Amino acid sequence: VRGSGACRRIGRGGRPLRPRALVRHEGVAQDGAGLLNRADLNEHLLSHLVAQFVSGGQTGADRAALDWAMAHEYRVGGWCPKGRRAEDGTVDERYPLREADSAGYRLRTRLNVRDSDGTLIVNLGKLEGGTLLTRDVAGQIGRPCLVTQLDAGVSPEMACSSTSPSPPR
Repeated sequence: VRGSGACRRIGRGGRPLRPRALVRHEGVAQDGAGLLNRADLNEHLLSHLVAQFVSGGQTGADRAALDWAMAHEYRVGGWCPKGRRAEDGTVDERYPLREADSAGYRLRTRLNVRDSDGTLIVNLGKLEGGTLLTRDVAGQIGRPCLVTQLDAGVSPEMACSSTSPSPPR
């Protein structure tokens, strides 16, 4: 997941969870009926649905997602501009990102969307700049993209409570 986030996910069928639904899932402590509520499944599902966090390593949410994923022992990766160019200087070497052939941001964005099964955009205000580009590229190449407008009353918990309906590749 990244600011204009992408994540590589794996799972069983890629079916979306329904709000407040009880779901069956193997490998989790369950009540007698084999059912759990979504709150109990969040961390478990994340660990089974996300194989890798993909990011361009830019400032803010991009790096926060990488830091969180690395601290929780998820694989991370992605593309950054040539020279590890970033808005605040350079992307730190501790982030295992590959350098694109261009120092521009557009190629990096396209590569990250291409190499991900889906993109999560967590946004405040109007979509613009690289965030808008990310959404547009996802649409152009047929990748699922969930835009979560936090200023529209969607909490981060709600944004993380569903998965894309398309199956992983």
